[in-house]
Amino acid sequence: MVGNVFISAACISYFGAFTGEYRKKLTDEWTEGCLKRQIPSNDVFSLIKIMGDPVEIRGWNISGLPTDQQSCENGILSTKAERWGLAIDPQQ
Repeated sequence: MVGNVFISAACISYFGAFTGEYRKKLTDEWTEGCLKRQIPSNDVFSLIKIMGDPVEIRGWNISGLPTDQQSCENGILSTKAERWGLAIDPQQ
């Protein structure tokens, strides 16, 4: 859907330095904005479900990446972005 692609692109562009709580707030606002403007999108957005490959994510987890949402999102940001991103390690 158009809204999901838009929000995914925004996440890849802007998520890097933000906490999981703030990321959730951003996607909720972006999703609400899409729905308000009648841009087709899911009612609840998940970067992992839209842009993530479950097999690839499982491989990351087997290699030692924590299974929490922010770590998985950071993996997606690292592999999908075309520029160097700033990712904060939630384990630190």
